[in-house]
Amino acid sequence: MAEHEPAVQALCQHYGETDPEALILRLCRGLLSEAPTEAGPTPLLVLGSCRCIRDVLYGPLAGGSGCSGLLRLDDGGYVVTLDEEEPPGRQRRSHGHEIVHTFFREVSPGPPGPEEERLCELGAAELTMPAERVRKFMGGRGRITFEVVNERAEERR
Repeated sequence: MAEHEPAVQALCQHYGETDPEALILRLCRGLLSEAPTEAGPTPLLVLGSCRCIRDVLYGPLAGGSGCSGLLRLDDGGYVVTLDEEEPPGRQRRSHGHEIVHTFFREVSPGPPGPEEERLCELGAAELTMPAERVRKFMGGRGRITFEVVNERAEERR
């Protein structure tokens, strides 16, 4: 296995996977299968509850930290805090990102490094815009135009 951050390596070893990106996508797709949807936004609150996230709070986060969400342990589960100043779309992505961190926290206490953060972004993209649903949506629509993109964005609200 290539050299990875300790948390990434621990997660890969736990699941017997050598490719961290493939593993994150597999874990996220498995999680999505817990609350399948054909249209509309991914039910992140439901998916988070499947990962022991007990509450999602909105509040101020440290300005200039570049952080728009935080995951913290709370009585055997987790609480997510999202930056109240971020727009709703960014809050959804951050919520998905924090859900993905729970996979790492199962095997490593943290703190997360740059590789874990990158993998959480990959997972957040899959949770908020599942590739299979995007492919189905785009099928037969031809070229990607602003009209098609706006139609897809409207479906996710």
